[in-house]
Amino acid sequence: MSAPASIPCGSKSVRGNDNGVDRLSSLSDDLLHHVMSFLPTPEVVRTSLLSPRWRNLWSSVPFIHINNKDFVVKNDVGTACFDNHKLENFVDHLLLLRDGTVSLDEVRVFITTRSSKKSSVWIRHAIKHKVRLLHISGFHHHLILDSTAMFSSLYLKRIRLRYVRLNDWFDKPLNYDWPVLEHLELVCCILDTRRISSSSLKNVVVV
Repeated sequence: MSAPASIPCGSKSVRGNDNGVDRLSSLSDDLLHHVMSFLPTPEVVRTSLLSPRWRNLWSSVPFIHINNKDFVVKNDVGTACFDNHKLENFVDHLLLLRDGTVSLDEVRVFITTRSSKKSSVWIRHAIKHKVRLLHISGFHHHLILDSTAMFSSLYLKRIRLRYVRLNDWFDKPLNYDWPVLEHLELVCCILDTRRISSSSLKNVVVV
């Protein structure tokens, strides 16, 4: 996937010191991934423009951070608004081109759409790639997740959901499909399920 946009590459911190030594690029992949973990994923992809050393580094990061605030455009009257189509297109290509052999430590997605179609695909990708922390926020819209979004995982330990609607199917994965889940956090969610129970849960937060 090509970088979404150009980024400034002329600073001394990118090019190296006065002797032309690029100390940052000489760090290990793990350390560079840690540095990149503080960036939103679109910025992580843009690092591929820095140098040949960085060209494919983005594809093996063990995290995905998507926020609709990174996809703001101006409409015909000059008002800033979220471009959900651009966001969805970016994430679709990201999942297609990232290194599928790399497990995911965490996935954080903040979106405005109420549709479960795209978000369910993204969540399935995260669980398939052994995500341990899953954080999904509907951002003041109650995102509706269908039962196909969540399936069995032996790795999922923490779930944080915000502005998400959970139907009665949520009981099954809690009790049978996530045997190592320890932390469940539900903020401003609509719960259609009658109970929240799991033998593995250590912390449950409902706000």
